[in-house]
Amino acid sequence: FNPLHECSCVQIKKLITSVIVMSDPTISSCSEVNTEGNAFPLETTQAAKTKPEGVSKKQWKRQLRQKKFEESKPAWKKKQKEKRKEKRKQQRLDDGGGMSQAKRTKMDDAGASNIRVAIEFQYESLMHDKDIRKLIKQCQRCYSANRRAESPLQLYFTSFEGRMKEMMDKANQYVEKWDVHVRKHSYLDEFDKKDIVFLAAESENILTELDPAKVYIIGGLVDHNHHKGYCYQQALDKGISHAQLPISSYVQLNSRAVLTVNHVFEILLAYVQNHDWEKAFTCVIPERKVLTKKLVNDEEPEPSSDASDSGTV
Repeated sequence: FNPLHECSCVQIKKLITSVIVMSDPTISSCSEVNTEGNAFPLETTQAAKTKPEGVSKKQWKRQLRQKKFEESKPAWKKKQKEKRKEKRKQQRLDDGGGMSQAKRTKMDDAGASNIRVAIEFQYESLMHDKDIRKLIKQCQRCYSANRRAESPLQLYFTSFEGRMKEMMDKANQYVEKWDVHVRKHSYLDEFDKKDIVFLAAESENILTELDPAKVYIIGGLVDHNHHKGYCYQQALDKGISHAQLPISSYVQLNSRAVLTVNHVFEILLAYVQNHDWEKAFTCVIPERKVLTKKLVNDEEPEPSSDASDSGTV
């Protein structure tokens, strides 16, 4: 006859707890032992028993929960880190190892392109913090696409200082560690004026080929059409060459031919990979923006009032 067969689970736990209390002199009562048979730290149990003066019961419980959270936070962070690591590993397997290969493709590799593209950040005074955060996300997409490409472009960040840099550092996006040419000065100070081509949707010049001797400037401006033509007017005032992507020769958009910064960069990147403008446009431009495709001789539609994306072309 085994007496434990006649005991309930609760009685067994009480029995185990009593044995722990008797065997450990540092534990004063059964309440200091959790359901797994482990002793709580003495200071924790004492704090849980005594409510501080001047603190309501609700506040006291909140403080205890916060303390418990802080104590378990390192283990939680470690667990989350392992989850992210496993997720990245699975993603590499799903991509057939493509991510790993892309990470080894850098701008100074032999297979990298010599086409130069610079994103100019001198327009932060025209943007709210919310717009700068959007621009940061667009730049992250540019960098990610360039790192994944078989033949990455020579990507420059010019006028990279001030609020833009501060907000990226605050978001733990330390661009200095990226595979990007980071410059504090303006593109006008970094490149020869004769080599600069500013990409602007308002330009009457159509870009048909990418010249390695040129550097193509994308205006880092997210303004929701509050400053239409601002970058183009600057190019005119400074006597800089300008051009627009040949969008109307391959697709017809249902709004103004103004794309986000990352879309413009990804189109240039895609063109360098396959030397096909139509493929570059169709694989990058969202379908919601495309009205029809392959209208080479058709006129470009009039600007519509619902265009909300801002950037450059």
